[in-house]
Amino acid sequence: MSRRYPRRSALQLAGAAGLVAVLPRTAPAEEPTCRVLQLVGEAWRDVGGTQSPLALGDGLSAGDRVGTGSDSKVKLLFVDGSALIVGPESEVGVAIFDPQPKEGVALFLLLVGTLRVSVGDSVSWQSYEVQGGTAVASVRATEWAMQVDAKGTAVLCVDGAVHVRPRLTGGTTPEPGMEGVVLQPGEGTDVAPNTAPTPPKTWGAARRDKLLALLTLP
Repeated sequence: MSRRYPRRSALQLAGAAGLVAVLPRTAPAEEPTCRVLQLVGEAWRDVGGTQSPLALGDGLSAGDRVGTGSDSKVKLLFVDGSALIVGPESEVGVAIFDPQPKEGVALFLLLVGTLRVSVGDSVSWQSYEVQGGTAVASVRATEWAMQVDAKGTAVLCVDGAVHVRPRLTGGTTPEPGMEGVVLQPGEGTDVAPNTAPTPPKTWGAARRDKLLALLTLP
């Protein structure tokens, strides 16, 4: 008997978060952009609405979404050395990943849950972003963690520097401070819907460790 994996509606999630609702899959890539490096528990891939379980070594390409179950985590290693760790009960879309020198563009969508990003240093990225429900985090060479829930988006810088700006929806007019903030290691920010990020603040050990524990693999 085939297993039915829990599934959230991508349109509902993307609509609520103000994200790109569709991750189009064009012609099949000759080589996957990333592979499953580590897996704890169960995770699945969604390609054009069709789900299948993930296993170690499986490849994924732009247009794929990855989801995890309760108490599950998965680490994806990309061709440039970048890595994503998807925490429990999370869903992440690989919208764009083009490490070619003339392009250097990567875009991921954190639809719900938690994500840890470690950017590879073998590519001179023109743009490397993660869009959450209410915020966009962008860098060129760093590491950070991100959480999306009903309250908004939280971002914690682990290493390097991270620029965080709000994702404005519903025709919201930008106000002073909405150009964003820059986080240094140990600093975090919270972004409520259509508001400026809170000023960078060093997170207490309890909050920091709770988030990172969700995004740590053996």
